[in-house]
Amino acid sequence: MPMPMPIATSAARSGRRHAVLAVAALTAALALTTGCGSGHTAAGTDPVQPAGQGTPDYGTGYGSTKGGGYSAPDTPQAGTQQPGDVGVFAHPRLGKILVDRMGRTLYRFNKDSAWPMKFGCTGPCLDTWKPAEPADRARLNGVAPRLVSTVTRPDGTRQLAVGCWPVYWFTGDEQPGDVNGQGRMGLWFAVSQDGKKVTKTANGTESPVATPSPAG
Repeated sequence: MPMPMPIATSAARSGRRHAVLAVAALTAALALTTGCGSGHTAAGTDPVQPAGQGTPDYGTGYGSTKGGGYSAPDTPQAGTQQPGDVGVFAHPRLGKILVDRMGRTLYRFNKDSAWPMKFGCTGPCLDTWKPAEPADRARLNGVAPRLVSTVTRPDGTRQLAVGCWPVYWFTGDEQPGDVNGQGRMGLWFAVSQDGKKVTKTANGTESPVATPSPAG
């Protein structure tokens, strides 16, 4: 005679239900914090500083003023900047774009994907486009904390993300505020203050946008 199957107790069922609810709550909390999917981690940040307080928006304490309407971080003061700091640069043609602690323009790549998380820039691509390094406590100048998160790349390294997209700096940008990577191959675009890609070219015209092919 076959043995009867044990019946789960109400306590066991309740425990499993609570565990599922806890996982769902954690996922929902992350989504609310970053606005991104489960591949993102909310970045630790210092309180956001409002944009537009003083001119320029970005560069306070970063070095001497150069042309172009921004304060160039040529000689960062020791202990005042760290990887992961993000600020706003008022570019004369692209508008307000995001830059890192060195004043380098931050770009996103159309072959990346925010949801589901996918990295299109790997291998030799990384020789030219460097993943922006995150920090445990980033300082944000004119950038909403909800836009900033970190992602883990396939090699296990962490990368800064803005508006759910991984961001990079371009080795072809030689000076703070350069936008030589804007519109490259119709796939690379600077990131605006609200976390979206900027489609204008460095000349102020709309850039043609290439349709990404499936990653190989």
